Amino acid sequence: MDKNPFAGRKILIVEDDYMIVIDLIHQLEQLGAHIIGPASSNEQALRLIAETASLGGAVLDLKVSGEMSVPVADALSEKGIRFVFATGTNANEVPKKFAHVPFYGKPVSILEIAQALSV
Repeated sequence: MDKNPFAGRKILIVEDDYMIVIDLIHQLEQLGAHIIGPASSNEQALRLIAETASLGGAVLDLKVSGEMSVPVADALSEKGIRFVFATGTNANEVPKKFAHVPFYGKPVSILEIAQALSV
C-alpha cells in the first residue's frame, strides 16, 4: 500500500471514545490524511459536513453519544462521500440501506479503512 494513501485528503472522524479518537487521528495522519473533527455527536458531524469543502471520506462509529449515526451516514451518502463504519456495535444494527458500506469492529484495522476509503 502507498505510504500516504490519503495524500492530504480531508477525513472526518465521528467517534465519542477519546482513546479511539487519538489512535485514529494518529494513524490516519501517518497515512497523509488531514483530520476533520473529531465529532462526538451527530449534530457536530452534520455541521462539519456542511462546513467542509472537498471532504474526502469519513470514519463513523455507528453509535455516538447514545444515538445512531444514521443522519450522518445519510448526509455523506447524499453528497457522494465514501465512509466506513468503525464501531463496537454489532453489524446487524446497521440499517439495510447501508449494507454496502464497509463495516469494521473495534479495534479497527487502519489499513483496511484506508483501502475502503481509497478511490
